[in-house]
Amino acid sequence: MCTEKLAKAYMWRGGVSPGLKHDKFEPFIRALALRSDFHEMFGYRDPRRFNLRKDSIFNLALRVQNLAPGGGNNGPNPEYPWPPNMPTTGPLSYTFPEWLDWNETTAGRRLKYFVENTLKSYETLFP
Repeated sequence: MCTEKLAKAYMWRGGVSPGLKHDKFEPFIRALALRSDFHEMFGYRDPRRFNLRKDSIFNLALRVQNLAPGGGNNGPNPEYPWPPNMPTTGPLSYTFPEWLDWNETTAGRRLKYFVENTLKSYETLFP
C-alpha cells in the first residue's frame, strides 16, 4: 500500500487524479527512469552497474504492485483474508514470495532502499 500511495502522490503533482486503481507503482518507477539521477535513487553511483539490475528491480516492482486487490495476482493479497467467500487464510500467516525477494535479493534490497529514501526525501526529489 505504501508503494501505491507513493506513486499516486507523485502522479497527483500534475493536478490530475491518478484514479482509484492500485496499479501505479511500476509505472511510477518507469516514469522516473527518464531522470539523469535515477540510478542514484536506488543507491548506485555508477549507472552502468544499475542498468545490470534495472530489469530485475522493475520486475519485482510489478510483482509488489500486483499483490493489491484487483492486481495481476489472482491469489493471496496483503490486504484481505482469502478466499473471499470463505476465508481460511489471512495475510499475516502467509509467506509472500515477493516479501522474501524484497528482503533477500539485491533487486529487493535496492527497491526497498528506493522506497525508504524516496519517502524520506520526497520534497527534495520532487519540489
